[in-house]
Amino acid sequence: MYLCVRYVDIDEKVLREDFLQFVPVYDVTGKGLATSIFDNLTELGLDTENLRGQRYYGASSMPGKCTGAQSISKAVYVHCSAHSLNLAITKIREIQAIRNSIVILSRAHNFFNTPKSKGVLSKCIE
Repeated sequence: MYLCVRYVDIDEKVLREDFLQFVPVYDVTGKGLATSIFDNLTELGLDTENLRGQRYYGASSMPGKCTGAQSISKAVYVHCSAHSLNLAITKIREIQAIRNSIVILSRAHNFFNTPKSKGVLSKCIE
C-alpha cells in the first residue's frame, strides 16, 4: 500500500499532496490496514490527532464504518475520486466507439496544435 498526505501549505497558501512511502501489508482487514496506516504515520512523526479526512480506493475493508479502516479515525472518509476516475476510464476504453472517438480527437488535436494550423484556424474563426 502507499501513503500520501494532503495538507495546506500555510506559507504558500496552496493545497499540497505528497507521497510518503510504500508500506508492506500483511493483514488486509480494516483494522489491520488502519493499524498499518496509523503506525507508519506515527513513525514518520505525524500527529494523527490532526487528521481531518481520509480517502481510500473503496475496497470493502477500507470504508466500512464499523470494521473498516475508517472506523479507527475520527477523520471524515471520502471515496478516492482519482481511483473512481481511473476505473471509469479503464471501463470506457473497452467500448469500441469511444476508443475510435478518442483516436479521432487525438488526431484533431495533433493537427491543430501546430503553429501553421493554429494560424489558419484563427483566421477562419475571425
